[in-house]
Amino acid sequence: MILYTVMAPEDIFFSGAGPGLQGLEVPETVETYYRGVKVLVHPVADGRARLVRILCTDPNSYLDPGLAPGTIIDVPLSPPAAPPYDYMVIPPFAI
Repeated sequence: MILYTVMAPEDIFFSGAGPGLQGLEVPETVETYYRGVKVLVHPVADGRARLVRILCTDPNSYLDPGLAPGTIIDVPLSPPAAPPYDYMVIPPFAI
């Protein structure tokens, strides 16, 4: 069976878990930024985390082998105050 959905597998398979899934635990995940890309990681040690998925819409991020799911990365687990922008926001023109 193939599910075409944007929902996380944890939300589908573990919410309202039936009798066979009662003892399973979903690992804690954290959203953070790594090399300017918003990612979802699973903490494994101090300052290290396993990359779970990319939460960015830039197609080039998905082609980067350093951002492959399962990669162990060194990352601070507290998100920055504001996301890093590579472009300048231009205010609307005054008429």
